[in-house]
Amino acid sequence: MGLRGAPAASIRLSGASCTRADGHSGQEALDLVRAGTAAIARGVARRAREMALEYAGERRQGGVAIIEHEAVSDMLSAMRVREAYVPGAGGGGPCSPSARALTEKIAASEAAMASTTDAVQVFGGTGYMVETGVEKLMRDAEYCRLFPEPNHVGHRELMALEHADGKFRENEWRMTGSGTEAISPTAHATSYVWGRNGLSYPELVTRQGRVMFEVMRPMMTVSGLLGGPTLESYLLARHRTIDALLERAIEEEGVTQVVEIACGLSPRGLRFKRRHGEQLTYIEADLPGMAARKEAALRRMGALSETHRVVVLDALKEQGPNSLRELAGTLKPDRGLVVITEGLLGYLEMGLVQGIWGRVAETLAGFRAGRYMADIQLSGEADPWVRVFRGVLSMFVRGAVHTHFADQPAAVSALERAGFKEAAIRRAMDLAETNGVRETPGARMAHVVHAG
Repeated sequence: MGLRGAPAASIRLSGASCTRADGHSGQEALDLVRAGTAAIARGVARRAREMALEYAGERRQGGVAIIEHEAVSDMLSAMRVREAYVPGAGGGGPCSPSARALTEKIAASEAAMASTTDAVQVFGGTGYMVETGVEKLMRDAEYCRLFPEPNHVGHRELMALEHADGKFRENEWRMTGSGTEAISPTAHATSYVWGRNGLSYPELVTRQGRVMFEVMRPMMTVSGLLGGPTLESYLLARHRTIDALLERAIEEEGVTQVVEIACGLSPRGLRFKRRHGEQLTYIEADLPGMAARKEAALRRMGALSETHRVVVLDALKEQGPNSLRELAGTLKPDRGLVVITEGLLGYLEMGLVQGIWGRVAETLAGFRAGRYMADIQLSGEADPWVRVFRGVLSMFVRGAVHTHFADQPAAVSALERAGFKEAAIRRAMDLAETNGVRETPGARMAHVVHAG
């Protein structure tokens, strides 16, 4: 019954001991398993809908494709609605990470069971045959309902958590949103990537980030074994390339002011401040929730000062409070300025990207030396692996991940139209000697905007 593609085996440990410091508690490990099961269930439901939709468009009865029949169309629509539903999106989700993971697991597995049942019905009698593949999806969905505990047992645990908390209240770990709101979840995931690769500090690494990373780890492992890129290697390549370009701007062009928009939990500001001291002014900017979290973490570390601060900034605002224009007015034009947006552009539609570029170009024009740095993805250079990773990222942020340009010339042309006097798209591997990036399939995907 279910999930034959994931063989199980017994493991026996003799004379082994484990303390809390050795790793996760039992509850944390269970949360990771539940989050992973939810991800599997959502993938099963999506595949069931795709297969049913394709079959319904091909199978004809009564002179028309069966997708034209109202009963079939209703089932396909219901499958799409279940796929789009996100527990807690209305603010009524449970507050603790354990309750969140359990809620996601229950909701996702029940949705998968309903959608795979509908898919079998769309296929009719052939849906029960191994050759179609939908019967396997139905078995996989049932497995998700039973693992790591049956859903009816999970419901009882949720009620116990509700009683312990006093009520279900809005969860800070809300992995939903669109546009700039969708960035927060990946800020947690990247914080763990930076931390596990020696680029960050414990105070900037979150448990939410580790959960997200562990859910993605099996996919990255399979990709690596098959010779494909991993999301981790891509993130490291783009981060280190921006680091190298920023260091060059400071050392060679004498720029001593940096504004990092949508900074999230990036350790870059702290690393560069410790490297360059008071001669460098580093301003980390984000939306209110993330800015407050980042400021609190840096304050606990004793890292905040007049030359290293966190501010609230909305990258989409033209002017007024919390806009880039207002912030730039507090800086010194003769000291130069670097503006960084790492991990931002891919969540925004083309019009919003062009608006940000225009405001950044206008801002930098008022400084003695100005540079803009950002990561960018090019659709024309995307192989199937890249599209898979974009799908994974979209799943976690519950929103689209955009590629705005087919190639480097198209991106450069857009940057110049936005007002930059010079612009280039740099490949991470072109700067391998200075950024310390090892050549991997993931690193070859990384491109960085370098404009001024």
